[in-house]
Amino acid sequence: MRPSVAPTASSPPPRGDATQGDVVADGEYPVDRPTPSLLIVDDHPVFRAGMAAMVADLEKPPFILQASTLKEAWNLLRTKQLSCVSLDLQLPDGNGFTLLSKATSCGISARFIIVSLFDDPELKARAHALGADAYLTKDSAPDAIADTVRRLIALGPRETCADVDGIDSTDAAPLLREPLLAALARLTPAERRVLRLLSQNRTSTEIAALLGTSPRTVQNHRAHICEKLGLKGNHRLLEVAIELRDALGPE
Repeated sequence: MRPSVAPTASSPPPRGDATQGDVVADGEYPVDRPTPSLLIVDDHPVFRAGMAAMVADLEKPPFILQASTLKEAWNLLRTKQLSCVSLDLQLPDGNGFTLLSKATSCGISARFIIVSLFDDPELKARAHALGADAYLTKDSAPDAIADTVRRLIALGPRETCADVDGIDSTDAAPLLREPLLAALARLTPAERRVLRLLSQNRTSTEIAALLGTSPRTVQNHRAHICEKLGLKGNHRLLEVAIELRDALGPE
């Protein structure tokens, strides 16, 4: 059984169950819905789809809602009775800590899982201080992510008693970029060129043509970049390339 997923903001929602997209239209998700729910907050559609697939085979798969920005996520959090939220830290309109802090301060009872690109002790500590129930990296085993969702939904609503007034939730951007910026120094000039072209959403074949080399050579460069930056998977490599686009310099 596959979970229902919300419709895109760019097209009118269909009648009946929600379908895939970014946000759920008002009225489509009943407040008293008995099915557990999961809001996936991430600006990458491929990751949102993958996350939905991870929890689809649970014994009681949750009703899936999706948001690609903090604003969309907050609109859903304040109007829907949600069971669990999977939250990325890097979003187009801010960092996930801002949403987590606001949800905790306002008494939102949904359980929160931070699912981030970064395996950083300081980020983990800040997430838990702001009220997160779990912190996972995006390369965690799918079974581990699904089991965390299942376990937190089973716990029921959280008690929102954390004191977050003294914790700065707005200054996470330097923490998120610092390890990656330091790792850039380990790349060769050729690897930096490949990473720069990846940040423009170019394929390996296109990059090979632009650099006058073979697609296999480009693939080797990509593998070396992943190794040096501590990344696993093409999705994470593309995500990092886009994040560091401004730091890669001109062509």
